[in-house]
Amino acid sequence: MVRATGIESNGGADEDIAIDTPAMSAVVIGDIIDALAGVLSCSREVIELAVMTLVAGGHLLLEDVPGVGKTTLARALGHVMGGSSRRIQFTPDLLPSDLTGVSVYSQATGSFDFHPGPLFANIVIADEVNRANPKAQSAMLEAMGEGRISVDGHTHGLRQIRSIERVRDIRAACRTVTLAPEMASYIVALSAATRDAQGVRFGVSPRGSLNVAAMARARALMQGRDFVIADDVRSVVVPVLAHRGCASVDAGCGSA
Repeated sequence: MVRATGIESNGGADEDIAIDTPAMSAVVIGDIIDALAGVLSCSREVIELAVMTLVAGGHLLLEDVPGVGKTTLARALGHVMGGSSRRIQFTPDLLPSDLTGVSVYSQATGSFDFHPGPLFANIVIADEVNRANPKAQSAMLEAMGEGRISVDGHTHGLRQIRSIERVRDIRAACRTVTLAPEMASYIVALSAATRDAQGVRFGVSPRGSLNVAAMARARALMQGRDFVIADDVRSVVVPVLAHRGCASVDAGCGSA
């Protein structure tokens, strides 16, 4: 269970730290994890995975029963980073404009002014996306995949978490972490094994392999290294891929 006991933003705490080496990136990442661990009643492993997802530039899927603090964790992460966060409760009657925003006619200017929706927050908490209608889900997926939304024929870029300077710097450092050909082949082999495994209907796609590589880079950076090792891959492969496979009916269970 996740429970907050009091939290303060440290949005400017690391502004004077030059994030130009893996060691300095590890210090900043460690400070974020420590700040969250100090106020949230959940395992440090969960917090580390959440922060690594942030560093890797991915999306975090939290699955659990209601009331255990999934929203609290997401809000706390945004608060520690000094960014904005918004929560969206998906329902069958939700409209795409409820997510993206709307253009409203202004008599003063004689033109339409765009009013951004909740997707323009740095961190967006999307609750029960599967309950939404296809159009609302499409708007959400465009924001997740492209980092932009489309309204009235116009495209708007989103103010994602990378707009926060130190997060942008850490993500830039993460992209420079070396993934040796041997490690890349190791990740590809793991994904390929899920497609050949008995009892698996659909294995992991190439996109899953790319996400494992990104998270492995984030873990390496968190450890203060500028290269990925096998332990990095092994530590993130299950959290990244567990929901991406689908067991066959003969296996006696649903989605993996």
